[in-house]
Amino acid sequence: GFTGKLAAEYLLTKDYNINWAACARNESKGKEVLRKIAESCGKQEADVPPILVADLLCNNPEQEDTLRSIVQSTKVVLTTAGPFEKYGQSLFKLCAQCGVHYADITGETSFVRKMIDGFDDTARESGAIMVNHCGNDCIPQDLTVWEMHKFAASKGGELVEAATYVEFPPSAS
Repeated sequence: GFTGKLAAEYLLTKDYNINWAACARNESKGKEVLRKIAESCGKQEADVPPILVADLLCNNPEQEDTLRSIVQSTKVVLTTAGPFEKYGQSLFKLCAQCGVHYADITGETSFVRKMIDGFDDTARESGAIMVNHCGNDCIPQDLTVWEMHKFAASKGGELVEAATYVEFPPSAS
């Protein structure tokens, strides 16, 4: 999707000394997307990371085993594949079980609550650090609360609670 392409572009342009791969349901389509991103960044085909093939829905034990093997092959999973209520549950569960650190960009509070309720103990036992809401949907609210905290502290006070509300017109989706 859109955000995944931005993340891949960022990693390709930064030349970090890391090994990374992208995951897709279709290897040839995934390779083509990454090839185009690399080309737009002035990179060569050799700079394109490997595509690992898996389906995040895991409709059967074989698909879950495939995704588990990918999760177990890494230390950190970053995912931008939403809606997370649909595509994120198996991946989150497997990271928690396998001790693999996890970060996503969800803004789906019900998904986050469900994952905490279902897998917090598992993640703590395995040592996996699970981080939801990394940017995208929550940055405006996070920055607002941070600024409110700083303002309260500058006046000798303490921010005890904050609530934010966002309203989008139907045309936004």
